[in-house]
Amino acid sequence: MVPLMIPGGGVKLPFSTNPVNNEFIDKFRVSEVRADTETTMKGLVSKSRVDGVPEVRVGKELNKKDRVKESFQFMKALKAIENKSDPCGGRYIYVHDLPPKFNEDMLKECKSISLWTNMCTFTSNAGLGPPLENVEGVFSNTGWYATNQFAVDVIFNNRMKQYECLTKDSSLTSMYLCC
Repeated sequence: MVPLMIPGGGVKLPFSTNPVNNEFIDKFRVSEVRADTETTMKGLVSKSRVDGVPEVRVGKELNKKDRVKESFQFMKALKAIENKSDPCGGRYIYVHDLPPKFNEDMLKECKSISLWTNMCTFTSNAGLGPPLENVEGVFSNTGWYATNQFAVDVIFNNRMKQYECLTKDSSLTSMYLCC
């Protein structure tokens, strides 16, 4: 269903016999956006106006210096992609070191993680748990483990420690993680 434009400024919808009043439509039309300031996807409301009515935008006003500073790390990471001699260009990950009580200490006390299950067997093998026995030949001979559904954080933490593109320079990073 395409609305029909009527000479004299009206719009007639196919299911309607009366033209729609353009004055009503014009209140909601975004015909001209005049920005008093530039915005970024960061914060609240800009001072931009749409036909004299304040416009709500997702963004906050940043002067040029702030925009450059904000995008510097991102731009540095993008330029790393272009560096063909660096195999990790654009793939660097910076891992924040958390206090041991959030990771290692919990694994040391694996018996007390769950009231009903001894989690020590499930946290072994870098969180994958012990290999499943394949007595009936249902599984392939490798790659099947008795993994607990709540061990994904242990698995992820151990895998990230083995990632080949970890960096201690947070300005090169493409992603920040807390592990």
